[in-house]
Amino acid sequence: MQTIWGLDLGVASVGFAVLRWDGWQSRDGQGEILALGVRAFPETRDEKSLEPLNAERRRKRLMRRQVRRRRWRRVHLRALLAEAGLLPDKDAQPPAGQDPYALRARGLNSAPVARRGRLGDLPPAQAPRLPRQPQGRAARGRGADGGEGAETRAEGEGRRHRTRSRRIGGR
Repeated sequence: MQTIWGLDLGVASVGFAVLRWDGWQSRDGQGEILALGVRAFPETRDEKSLEPLNAERRRKRLMRRQVRRRRWRRVHLRALLAEAGLLPDKDAQPPAGQDPYALRARGLNSAPVARRGRLGDLPPAQAPRLPRQPQGRAARGRGADGGEGAETRAEGEGRRHRTRSRRIGGR
């Protein structure tokens, strides 16, 4: 015959049973209970607030996990960016005159300078002029004279209705 130990671990109790069983040697699987019992523990809650006594410990453990996961994500992202070649080497130095602390100090201590050129340091005379984007009815193809803009407007109306029906009816 076999001896089988059974444990039931609960939140505030532990139950046990010890069985002697023949292991289906007989037709019905004969056995007997040698011992069983329960050990109950007092509930670990604060009497006033009814909060578990380990709540503070659990909060700190969860914070440690969160910090560890955030650090892992940061390290993993850095490794991926370095692998893709988007980060400088460990020994890389900023270009001459580009010390971030010196630039920050200069920005805080000097008056702001308005730039007139469109492309950085180029004076306005040398900056290339970008074509202006059409605005208003001309941009949407809705001419006031009813000419070419009217056809475009009708096409646009049809397109708008098809989009609306697709959203509503799923067609």
